[in-house]
Amino acid sequence: ALLLEPSRQQLIQYSEYFGDSSWTKGEVTTTDNAVESPDGYVNAAAMVENSAVTAYHRILPTSPFLATASAYYSFSVYVKKIAGQPTRHIYWMCQKGADGIYAHFNMTTFTVNEFGNSGTGSNESASITAVGNDWYRLTLSGIVTTAGGSGYNQLYFEDSPSTGFNPTPYTGNGSSGYYLYGWQIEAASYVSSYIPNHGTSGGVTRAAD
Repeated sequence: ALLLEPSRQQLIQYSEYFGDSSWTKGEVTTTDNAVESPDGYVNAAAMVENSAVTAYHRILPTSPFLATASAYYSFSVYVKKIAGQPTRHIYWMCQKGADGIYAHFNMTTFTVNEFGNSGTGSNESASITAVGNDWYRLTLSGIVTTAGGSGYNQLYFEDSPSTGFNPTPYTGNGSSGYYLYGWQIEAASYVSSYIPNHGTSGGVTRAAD
């Protein structure tokens, strides 16, 4: 018998438009509709680190989501290396203050270098999966906090594979980075199929798969 996955809600308002003001960029430059995404359309954004500055190179939704205390959340995004440039590795996390869950991805071997938690974060898991044409889907799931409050889901670049809850600053070269597509936050213990949101406030809900 076939099992139906229950309906799911995408909590990100602009899941593909990283140049929009709904996204906060830290020492990176984004360009929307730069290359073909996993869905076959030219709707993936380029995200390139700024040059000659030692800093955190990151992106996150400008508005946090309201994390329910002790509830599971799942985060996912598609990434593809910008070819011909030094490889950057990825730190993918969600925090509420000192509480949170995280994963470091080695983007040379395309493996999870480490995943873990901080404070009251718990039950974390992470994965990286090839989806074709040099695209990979990164996932992170777990309980962000037992306190509830504003949750901040962030993606950082790193210049070497790392560990721990804190990101690593480095000096950008102005050319390394990734193409991004399909950022998703779900109030669930595991990631579902991608749910596009082209600007609907309050999220988008799809029927059961």
